[in-house]
Amino acid sequence: MKQKKMDSTLFFSRTNDFLNLYLPEQIVRSRHTIKTYRDSLTVFRRYVTDQRKISLMKFRFSDCTHDLILDFLSYMNASGLSEATCNNRLAALRAYLWYASDCDISLQSAALTASKVPFMREPGKMGDHKTGRFCCIVVSTSNDKNGNTGQDNHDPYV
Repeated sequence: MKQKKMDSTLFFSRTNDFLNLYLPEQIVRSRHTIKTYRDSLTVFRRYVTDQRKISLMKFRFSDCTHDLILDFLSYMNASGLSEATCNNRLAALRAYLWYASDCDISLQSAALTASKVPFMREPGKMGDHKTGRFCCIVVSTSNDKNGNTGQDNHDPYV
């Protein structure tokens, strides 16, 4: 009996290779990272099937829109997950989409779409990880030879 080839445009069609070949063998990620990515994709799958009521056999890469990913983040946050956990799941989803787009250039738009979804702001974090600029308060108690503390000359970003 002939086996049907899986439709490569189905969103979850590349998860096995991503989790079992690419992560551990090609980019050598730890088993903990792989478990985190597996859990993240499982949560996303449950969101798609249970919340959005979309069959796995119908959900395609092209269905993974900017708005769907934003809704997924909101859903997770409303379910009580922290911003850090939501961001971690978004990062795993992005990594999977970049992997899929590396395998098939026609999926590049899905990866680009996901890359435009902003991470959630985490309370208590200062700075911008994208630019590498962080706020720093400089306190100086020493004076220069003119009696100035030198605080006016400090760049608040380090």
